[in-house]
Amino acid sequence: MYDDAVREYTRSSELGTVLKDVLAKTTEVYKKSGWKAYVQYNLDQLVENSPTQRFPPFMIATFYARLGRDDEAISWLEKGYEERDFRMTLLSVAFEVEALRSDPRYKELVRRMGLPE
Repeated sequence: MYDDAVREYTRSSELGTVLKDVLAKTTEVYKKSGWKAYVQYNLDQLVENSPTQRFPPFMIATFYARLGRDDEAISWLEKGYEERDFRMTLLSVAFEVEALRSDPRYKELVRRMGLPE
């Protein structure tokens, strides 16, 4: 349902939370190159192109996880743990990190946080 997800995200411009030109670019990336390119483009916007705004480690980790880049995802989850990012409380239930659940590093992090597996 990637098409639906992109369409709904694009509708967020009606709320004024994301600039219309940014949404247009992300939609263009999706149409030309598909879902993974779309996720990568959004990740690049978060990490590289937002020097004045710092995004939560958990949020960045979810993008890496969706791209299948487990090492980077775990690294950002560790940062979230160290920085006490409150979103880390979602670790054992967030669908975005589903692919990490069999990773021993993920299991250890969940254990350290005292969350249910």
